Amino acid sequence: MFKALSKMLRSIDKANHNGKLYVGKDSYGNMFYELTPMTQGGRRKRIYEPPNDGTDPQLSITQEVSAQWRSWLNGTR
Repeated sequence: MFKALSKMLRSIDKANHNGKLYVGKDSYGNMFYELTPMTQGGRRKRIYEPPNDGTDPQLSITQEVSAQWRSWLNGTR
């Protein structure tokens, strides 16, 4: 019972009201999401948002994404 409740609370915590489902965050501060609804091919589009320190948005964009997250973004993991 505790496992089911824990799973339900985690899914509620991950929900985002902007049509994005939070998946995780890497060591560089990038946040990864799946967009809802699914695309025509039956897969959700996967995106990431680089960290923004509140200054110039162009300067805060990080090109660093780990190999594991890059493969997740490309749908190979």
